[in-house]
Amino acid sequence: KRPAAKGADSTQRYLLGAPRKRVLAAEKRLEVPSRSVLRRVEGPGGLLLLTSQDIIHVPTTVSEDEEDDDGVPSGVVRVHLDRVVGVEREGSDVEVYSYDAQAPIRLPLTAFPFQELMELLDDASGLLGLT
Repeated sequence: KRPAAKGADSTQRYLLGAPRKRVLAAEKRLEVPSRSVLRRVEGPGGLLLLTSQDIIHVPTTVSEDEEDDDGVPSGVVRVHLDRVVGVEREGSDVEVYSYDAQAPIRLPLTAFPFQELMELLDDASGLLGLT
């Protein structure tokens, strides 16, 4: 049996009710193999996943029915790690910049448990060679 991703065993639930159902349904539709998830952080802002290839943000506002052209649920932001050019703190947000995105992924510091968010970003920076 493979160990759970760091952050996956958190006993505190930040998402409840309909937002939780939407986020978990979108996560399932993404078909991310659980063995590839290095970090999983759940908070009032949705779900963040760090895999060996991507950073994925599934916000609580994710669409249950709509998908983009690639079959990704509408509202989900998925950035391939090889396209990330930087991670910076801007005021009360953390921003992830990539070559492809028109604008950075903006993650409010209050949207996720602070320590878990920082650990995910540290791990991502390590994978990117930014530390």
